[in-house]
Amino acid sequence: MRKGNVVKFFVVGLIFSALSILSAVAVAEEAEQASTVKAVSLQNFEPKNGTEDEYFIDIWKSESDFATDIVHSGSRSLMTETGDEWGGAIGIQPVSKDGYADLSKAKKVSIWVYDTIGNNTIQLRLKDVEGNGGSGNDNNFLWSTKSTKKDAWTQIKWSLNKYPKVEDLDLTKISVLEIYLPKAGVYYLDDLELVE
Repeated sequence: MRKGNVVKFFVVGLIFSALSILSAVAVAEEAEQASTVKAVSLQNFEPKNGTEDEYFIDIWKSESDFATDIVHSGSRSLMTETGDEWGGAIGIQPVSKDGYADLSKAKKVSIWVYDTIGNNTIQLRLKDVEGNGGSGNDNNFLWSTKSTKKDAWTQIKWSLNKYPKVEDLDLTKISVLEIYLPKAGVYYLDDLELVE
C-alpha cells in the first residue's frame, strides 16, 4: 500500500471518529433536554388531592363517576359514559387551592384515555374563571392528532401553540378543561397533565 493511501485512510478514519463523537454528544444533549421537561399534574382524580370543589362537571350528554376497576395510575380514574350518537363532553377541574391553573407557559396538555370504542380523536376546550372559552361549534377548541386504541390506555396530547386565539380567554386562570368524546360509549380518563 502506498504512503498516500495510508494517509487518506487515516484522515477518513479521523473524520469518521469525529462525526461519531459529535453525533453521540448531540444525542446526549437531546436526552438531557428531554429529562428537564417538567410535567405537572392538573388532575389525577385521587381522593383528597387538593381539588378545591368538584373534580368534574358533566357538560353535554355524559354521565360520569369515579372508577376503581380500570385506572391508569393511583386508585381511581374518571369513567364517562356518552349515550348520544354524537358523543358527549365532560369538564375537568384542575387541582388547585384557587380553583384554576396557569396554562400560559404550558407547551402541551395530555390525558390518558381508555376507550371501549377505539379509534377516536379527542377534543380539548379551555375555559377560564369568567367562563370565557366558547361553546358548541365555535371552533374555540383543539382536536388531538393521535387516536385512541380500543380497550387500552392511550396518552392523548394537545400542543397548546396550536390552540386557537380565543377572545378574552385568560390562560393564567383556566378553571375547566373540557374533553369532548365524539362517539357513544364508555371512556376512562386519568392523569391530566401539562408540560411546561
